[in-house]
Amino acid sequence: MNTLLILVRHGETEVNAQKKLHRDKDSNELNLLGKRANKKNR
Repeated sequence: MNTLLILVRHGETEVNAQKKLHRDKDSNELNLLGKRANKKNR
């Protein structure tokens, strides 16, 4: 039996940058660094 492990990284948000966990009502919008990383990895 073979195992396949897929890792996914998401872009940075302001909540992540503050080292906090997201909650239901938090904004999920990427910050500038997250947007740059998203464009770079396309």
